[in-house]
Amino acid sequence: MTEVKVPRAYCIGRVKNHVIQEYSMFLYNDIILAQADCDSLNGADKKLDQVEGCWTVLEFGRPIFVRSMG
Repeated sequence: MTEVKVPRAYCIGRVKNHVIQEYSMFLYNDIILAQADCDSLNGADKKLDQVEGCWTVLEFGRPIFVRSMG
């Protein structure tokens, strides 16, 4: 595995009362993909009547190094 510098990295988290209750372990390098997953999870929560906060995109504030499997 090699380390790659990612200029912007995102994850998704469930926010309730301005506090992150839980978050995804998956890192996204594209905000559009992260937002699509948020929309999907928020839609699933509404169908299950679980409205304990909403999923939102969280951005890391600086470039980070991630391990690439390629």
